[in-house]
Amino acid sequence: MVRLGGALLLASWIPAALAVGLFYQLCRELRIEAFWPSVLFIFGNPRWIALSATPHPEPLAMLFVIAMLIAYLRNRLIWCVILLSLAVLTRYPALLLGLPIAFGTLLMRRDRSPRTIAILSIPLVVFGLLNLYLYLHIPDFAGIAEAHKVFWVTGPSWPFAELWRNAARWIWPKDYPLFDVTYASVLFYVAMIPLGCRPSERRVWLLSVWVATIVLFHVSLSGILGTWDFTRLVVLAWPAALLIFWRVFGTRMHTTGVAALCLLALLFGCWFANAQLRNVLDFQTTSQPFLERKIRTLDSNRPDWINFRARIRQARPS
Repeated sequence: MVRLGGALLLASWIPAALAVGLFYQLCRELRIEAFWPSVLFIFGNPRWIALSATPHPEPLAMLFVIAMLIAYLRNRLIWCVILLSLAVLTRYPALLLGLPIAFGTLLMRRDRSPRTIAILSIPLVVFGLLNLYLYLHIPDFAGIAEAHKVFWVTGPSWPFAELWRNAARWIWPKDYPLFDVTYASVLFYVAMIPLGCRPSERRVWLLSVWVATIVLFHVSLSGILGTWDFTRLVVLAWPAALLIFWRVFGTRMHTTGVAALCLLALLFGCWFANAQLRNVLDFQTTSQPFLERKIRTLDSNRPDWINFRARIRQARPS
């Protein structure tokens, strides 16, 4: 189990480190001074630090979507959709990023040939084939809507409806400021959407579409648990939102101010990630005896994930 845990950590750490290098290259593609934005990319989002420091699929998905944007800027559409398809296989909400790529290709570049439309449809086909494979190979396979009912209200709702309903501090956990991080993130992402649509920034208007697509999709569907996990659900909007922020404000900030901002972000982000990890471990062991009993019943060498539902029933006290 120790070896498996180490491998899982590396599976997050390595893509996260590579994503930083690609973000640096992305800044250069956009003629942005690359050092300080790259530092902010690492430390400016406390939830991104938490996801990168622990075993999660987001770092690999982030690596693919940043590479996808670089490929788009270099007019390599086929590579762009291949990288998007890989991101979809890693973290399926990346499928939403097909919309800004389509926006940039079909509307901004006015390339509407049948070949281009066929290429843009590849991620949708990959996503459909993935779900078909899972449906055929996993008994009682739950579709996306059914599997995410615990996180989402899977019906139409007003944007930000659940965020408004849960905008009370007493509802939230008290041991780390998830409340503050969540609502500060909402304000940041929403503010970046119109700021990225300036007339002088037409070449990268798709960054605003990128942020809007991910943010509005998730806040339209999130239930109370989804609201708590909003900052993770929208983390793939982080590089686009940061690029908009830097293009608008970065050149106006003094180096000393940027360095101080990065230092504060580093200290807060590391503290937040540590507090969140402790909270999750407490939830899974100390504060939830049922979960502890359930985990102990799993075979650590050959976990039977297909019959996981039955194993949960066995773990419940009679």
